[in-house]
Amino acid sequence: MKKLLVLIGILILAFGCSSEPEIIYRDVVITATPLALPTSKLTTNQEPVTTPAPTVTATIQATIETPVTTPAPTVTATIQATIETIVGKQSEEREKQISIPTVTAKEKLISMRFNVPIVGSVDEARQEYVASLDIPEKYRQRFIEVQENLNSVLGGYPNYIYFAYNKNGTEEDAKPVLERMAQIRPYKEWSISELIESQSCLGNANPGGARTSTTNPYSVCLENLAFIEHPWGEEMEHPYGISSDNSSYIKMALHLAHEYFHHYQRAHALDRGLNDRDNPEATVQAPRWWLEGAAVTFQNAWYKDNWQSFSELKSLTLEQALSISIANVTNSWAYKQNRSNIMGYGDSEVCPPDWYMSSLEDRYDTASGCNAATMATAYLGYLTSYKIVWIDIPQDYYDLGFWGSVKKHTGMTKQEFYDSYNEFLRTGDPDDEPPDGWVPPENYISEYADFLKIVSDSN
Repeated sequence: MKKLLVLIGILILAFGCSSEPEIIYRDVVITATPLALPTSKLTTNQEPVTTPAPTVTATIQATIETPVTTPAPTVTATIQATIETIVGKQSEEREKQISIPTVTAKEKLISMRFNVPIVGSVDEARQEYVASLDIPEKYRQRFIEVQENLNSVLGGYPNYIYFAYNKNGTEEDAKPVLERMAQIRPYKEWSISELIESQSCLGNANPGGARTSTTNPYSVCLENLAFIEHPWGEEMEHPYGISSDNSSYIKMALHLAHEYFHHYQRAHALDRGLNDRDNPEATVQAPRWWLEGAAVTFQNAWYKDNWQSFSELKSLTLEQALSISIANVTNSWAYKQNRSNIMGYGDSEVCPPDWYMSSLEDRYDTASGCNAATMATAYLGYLTSYKIVWIDIPQDYYDLGFWGSVKKHTGMTKQEFYDSYNEFLRTGDPDDEPPDGWVPPENYISEYADFLKIVSDSN
């Protein structure tokens, strides 16, 4: 009996020692004559059978002496092969994970050549004009004419979209705008009322997620037909005899140049972004006064050089063409007015004598509204050059931050720059003319500030 138990134990060890769920074991059946002993009862589905002892002994002996083929080697080999397969697959997966590098947001934008300017058409620069079906075709042609000129001077940067819609139109006519907005801002249900609510220039969108490996940022200018037809309201009779259409064209050209300059500023901030009040350290921390002041000074210098390139303005005289402006921080009038107010000779409530340039002017939500703040851009140009104001600072601020870039090019810290500017505003006579270097040079922009030669990380 002990020998039989030993044999059964060996078979159990051979076939029952694996926890791998993938292994299927063969059933091994041992047939023996049922035993009936005087001191035991065996309960089965059959009637008990009483077998004489000699027969039992013979059966046991025969069972012991009969060779048993144990499939253990086959099971062991199967287990080993399975383990090797599993380990091999795990190694392959690890190798794949190691061999696929993590793409950073910056690398994604560089792969898109997001901060590399090109000279080319709207399509070649991967820019878009998207309009409702009831927007007159002439406004698309105007946009393209202006934008492609900007691409030749400032450089063509991708992912810039201009949307034109009619707030009094139908949803069917607005379908091209609604569908494209749904693609770049998929978190909203788009309708004409939502377009009205979201109208801005220059806004942003990022369907891929900011600062992620799938980032795909857009600059969005969304404007209504009424503004496109008459920027900043109906035109009054102009003293220089300029028609309403010409006046609207000039204002819109200046406006488009201003807003596209903001896209240029964003492109060189890459994934860091220009500013973020909730997480400023992650951005380049470009202040409001420079963002707006640089855009205003560029728009005016660019328009002065290029107005004759536009089909609708060719009939104008120089005096007529330059008589219209939408903003200016470098002319003599603005210079004298701001300094006069701050010196105590004016009556301005937003630029009083106790106004001082400070960090409050860095952000849109805390800025005072005093025009002397944006005029600090001209002061920076006067201290350095407009190439530094427009090109070198954006070229360096991804790595150094805005104020690190200012320190590099002026030798001044943020507070030192503000102290210097505050002193400048209160020095001299309020009727003094702006100093040399205050206004961008008279010659062509490319001769003193060649935007197409900006050094990008992608180069």
